[in-house]
Amino acid sequence: MNEKLAEAINQLNERESKRMLLQLFQEAEMTEQSLLDERQLTKRICRMYKDLIRLQPKQPLAEEALNHWHIAFGDSVAGSLRYGLSSIKVRSERVLAMATDLSNGPLAKLDEADGVRHRNAWLKTFIDGCSFDEDDLDALTNQLEAIKAIPEHVPVTVWASDNAWEQCGLALVAYLLRDRKNPIRVINPSAYEKQLFEEFGEGTHSAYSGELAPETLAMLFKKYAQKPPLTENERRQLESEWLRVSANPAVLRIWENEHVQPMSPDYFDAEILRHARRLARQTETRKGFLCVRLIGEVIGELHDKQWVGDTFIYWRIKKLIEAGKLTVNASPKQILHMKLTLNKE
Repeated sequence: MNEKLAEAINQLNERESKRMLLQLFQEAEMTEQSLLDERQLTKRICRMYKDLIRLQPKQPLAEEALNHWHIAFGDSVAGSLRYGLSSIKVRSERVLAMATDLSNGPLAKLDEADGVRHRNAWLKTFIDGCSFDEDDLDALTNQLEAIKAIPEHVPVTVWASDNAWEQCGLALVAYLLRDRKNPIRVINPSAYEKQLFEEFGEGTHSAYSGELAPETLAMLFKKYAQKPPLTENERRQLESEWLRVSANPAVLRIWENEHVQPMSPDYFDAEILRHARRLARQTETRKGFLCVRLIGEVIGELHDKQWVGDTFIYWRIKKLIEAGKLTVNASPKQILHMKLTLNKE
């Protein structure tokens, strides 16, 4: 066991080693300040030990594991992956990012030009008033084509946590690679976090893969790089899942009961208004509260229950202003950094 532990420690890079040492000292400091008792400290150190052992591969990563394509959803995840995987010699240029948030907007026929044009037309209205680059809308076509252009037989790893965006993305990738021979592996950080919670009764919850540190993503890849790829039956199920969600005209999707569920676009409105009422009751925000603060409060509250993007909440705030629920003294394109007031109901 000592040899196995020594081997695991030797495989840590400098950044990973420093991060683990910092975590140990933080746990010790919390114990000294009576924020943790010795039983909790022992439990957390045992968890760190087990993580260290099982996140190391039983043998060096094979050439096949080091040279294949990764697909992530969002620029932040892709950036963290490139940084983290570079430490284990994975080629950073083989990380593809699908930047568009698939939890909202039309999804029909995204593998065709008309479907992409229809989605982009909706997005231009959706993000009106937010800062964006027109090139970002055109990027979706290039990203879809890049996935379809992955050479036949080359292994693909898809990173997909339990949220509507990443699970829709996983289903879309399976659909784009249908009838292809590429082995597809899935790494689900949410499943790993659930496993830790079941084993130790505590742990973190990440609503989105972009919240994980580069080192964590690299360690997860070490752990799962040699897991079996999806079976034919699992791939067919994902293809069917894409056809199901993309055929529904709903422009909002959430993750509920382990599935992507279409919802009415006003699904989060009650939550937005609840936070608006709370802010309106506070002395310092009684005469008005910043739109960006309301967005932050709503997303912070929803974090443990549901992934939702800030742009979607902003869009719903604009709709609530149009409905007379909220008031802003600005044009529709100047709302984001303006103060809002809650109208009497």
